[in-house]
Amino acid sequence: LKENVDIIVRGEVFIGSQDFEKMNEQREILGESLFANARNAAAGSLRQLDSKVTATRPLDIFIFNVQKLDGNTFNSHNEQLNYLKKLGFNVNPIHDYCSNIKEAIQAVNKIGENRDALSFGIDGAVVKVDKELAMKWLNNGATPTDTVRDILSKEGILKEFHEAKMSSKKAGK
Repeated sequence: LKENVDIIVRGEVFIGSQDFEKMNEQREILGESLFANARNAAAGSLRQLDSKVTATRPLDIFIFNVQKLDGNTFNSHNEQLNYLKKLGFNVNPIHDYCSNIKEAIQAVNKIGENRDALSFGIDGAVVKVDKELAMKWLNNGATPTDTVRDILSKEGILKEFHEAKMSSKKAGK
């Protein structure tokens, strides 16, 4: 890291598209069964009982939030991502700051339109409430996703957003 910090982070391990293709080509040469998709291959790699097998896999990671950092607080998720990137963590390069639900829907659609050009596979897009205090208020004991879903449903926004999100999803990636 670029700073000496005691930090706990959360992220998602993945295998990039080109690395996945190379890994399956190698498996085919060796007569081994091919992996169905990169996401399952990455998850299975982490569950290996033999760490030597895991070490041979081309795993990568995107860090997406700070779980604990003594002496430092963040007012938004966007601040966390910028700080993580400044420290040298690999942060997903696709994160747009949106001011309203219309911009969020446009961002999700853009991700869907550009998904085949990404160097990693995706199942869809995640929309997060940026302000940490607002997220705590929205959360109120439920999971953030459930709470946001309830609020958006009451506002009549969820149907429009859900349709946009579903149009950006594609099976098998």
